[in-house]
Amino acid sequence: MTNLLNSMKGEIVTIESITLESLPVVRILDVGEGIVIGESQVADFIDVFSTCAITRIIPQ
Repeated sequence: MTNLLNSMKGEIVTIESITLESLPVVRILDVGEGIVIGESQVADFIDVFSTCAITRIIPQ
């Protein structure tokens, strides 16, 4: 995770639909190979998910 956080250069995106029921999605970063999902007010990200978990992403 540390290497990914240090190399993140993706754009923040909004979502139309996501398949993760138990995760409060606040912020999503497209990092190319996957989606990083985390809270908007903290630097720590909850987890990294493949783009297949996202139904649709819309760049802001």
